[in-house]
Amino acid sequence: MTFRHPCRNISSKSLYQSLENMYGSGNFDVDVEQNVFVVTVYES
Repeated sequence: MTFRHPCRNISSKSLYQSLENMYGSGNFDVDVEQNVFVVTVYES
């Protein structure tokens, strides 16, 4: 599953923290493309 999130609305640190809470550490990957966080979540 991949989704995009505008960088201006959230810091990378708070994004990582909420992703860790939702999916667990190491179950996702975050790239930055043109002021957008591209989040990939690995289904377990």
